Amino acid sequence: MRGSLGDAPGAAGPALESADAAYREHQEVPVIPTMIVFGLVFGRWWRTCLVVGTAAWPLALLADGVIERQDIVAAAVLALANTALGVALHQAGSALCRAGARWLGLLHQ
Repeated sequence: MRGSLGDAPGAAGPALESADAAYREHQEVPVIPTMIVFGLVFGRWWRTCLVVGTAAWPLALLADGVIERQDIVAAAVLALANTALGVALHQAGSALCRAGARWLGLLHQ
């Protein structure tokens, strides 16, 4: 159909294009769930996990253009806190599983 809105680039209008650009600019990165899952999965090696999570996450955000240089320390602190939560959940779950296995007699001390 000639002359419809979908034919020409920019036919949706400047208001729609600026709204789309604003949405893309303000997209949030799911820091908390990502780092908690990282800590949950790799919590067995908790020291390495905390160091890698604290160093790698801010660098990934910086490389992706999500944060500026001045935000690296804040991103590292948040990454450390969220990774530590995941590690703590992993360690608690492991302890519960070991205690349950001992209670059932599946493990010997």
